Amino acid sequence: MSRFDRGFYARALFRFLSEAGVWYCVVGDTRDYPDRISSDIDIVVPHHTLLEFPQIVSQFAHRHRLQLVQVLRHERTAMYFVLAWIDSDGKPQFLAPDVCSDYRRHGVPILTAAEILERSAPAADGAGGWTRFPVPRPAMQFIYYLIKKIDKGQLDQRQADYLIACWRQDRDGCIAQLRRFWTGDAVRLVADAMDDGNGLPLQAALGGLRKQLHRSLPFALGAQWQNLVRKIARTFHPSGLTIALLGPDGCGKSSVIGAVSQEMAPAFRKVHYVHLRPRIVGGGHAQEPVSEPHAMPPRGALASAAKLAWFLFDYWSGYLLSIWPRRMRSTLVIFDRYYHDIIVDPRRYRYGGPMLLARLAGWLVPKPDIWFVLDAPAEVVWARKSEVDLAETQRQREAYLALLKRLRGVAVDVSQELPDVVRRVEIEMLDHLERRTARRWHCSPQAAMDRAPVGPVAGGTESIAGVAPGNERHSSG
Repeated sequence: MSRFDRGFYARALFRFLSEAGVWYCVVGDTRDYPDRISSDIDIVVPHHTLLEFPQIVSQFAHRHRLQLVQVLRHERTAMYFVLAWIDSDGKPQFLAPDVCSDYRRHGVPILTAAEILERSAPAADGAGGWTRFPVPRPAMQFIYYLIKKIDKGQLDQRQADYLIACWRQDRDGCIAQLRRFWTGDAVRLVADAMDDGNGLPLQAALGGLRKQLHRSLPFALGAQWQNLVRKIARTFHPSGLTIALLGPDGCGKSSVIGAVSQEMAPAFRKVHYVHLRPRIVGGGHAQEPVSEPHAMPPRGALASAAKLAWFLFDYWSGYLLSIWPRRMRSTLVIFDRYYHDIIVDPRRYRYGGPMLLARLAGWLVPKPDIWFVLDAPAEVVWARKSEVDLAETQRQREAYLALLKRLRGVAVDVSQELPDVVRRVEIEMLDHLERRTARRWHCSPQAAMDRAPVGPVAGGTESIAGVAPGNERHSSG
């Protein structure tokens, strides 16, 4: 594992915030921090600091040659950041600070930033010393974590053990916090489980505790309205990404998609795969692998025109009902092939109409954010999969490269080893996300700066001489 892993950058972030004079604390189960960061880092700051946090994180990214690739406003008082870098194995790695001021769920206020930050102090480490990051007082750690787990309906034994540890540090304070949100039997149930050191009764009661919690929260019309406005804004600025991979049979689309889906998943909420078209109409399943793509004769001109119209309807209805909502929910949507394959290889789709009509329809189809054309010499592609003859493979290659110029996409040389191909695709995706984030949040993208491979410094200075293993930056060319 590279020295510059999530733990390294978490330490650097905590140090950066302290040096910048930011009042903050880290919430959640921090017992393994910063040596093991398995998920996002929950940080609480005052409200005025939250408004400045995109610029703060951007400055941190610049100092350490990281890329700020996502800023998701998932609550009015919460922002989820994703920082990325390429490790020594050529794979993307991510650090995700989840920063909030007041703790809210669906716009409803639960805990204020002021009370969470009050009397925060450095966390104890496993060796009996103190870490460099502050955490809330035990009773506030307890109630924050308990509410979060109850609201999500998830609590395993390790998480229960953390609650028990907080409880034992300040039992009276924890009971006082419980009584803010629950009464009677519910308070006794939680207290008994904590006193007994047994999380099982609590796990069994999560549903009932969640209902009581929501009933105890005040209804705030203003908060609901602000939450609705935030969701509407996400309609026009979705945080998901749509990419399309094109190329002849044998170029390795499936292998690239499999690797990219897995390695880029931490930058998104979900990953969604689409073969050729959304399929909102005309069948919900992708076609089986085609072993003889040119075996069937072309359709007539009228039937071919009808198929184009069908495809157009499917793409637009699919984008409106499936693709765009997923992009709003921070999903990476990967298309294996796209409408424009019809222009390159009409025989595969039995298209027998005028090519001018197919090209005109292509202008009307909604476009992905990034086009990738997987390219290699025809002999290389044909040797991998010879479902058509070599001359046809060469013709398709030339047609894809001509299409690439019109689409202003990215050509990826797939004659390289698969990890190099995947890395090229992922770097293009990260650079696109970084530029988009910089434009939306008015931060200078690191990708547009000098890409000299300068590594981060443990001492907090701007840089060190030489290349930091696993932290090289690469141009998109």
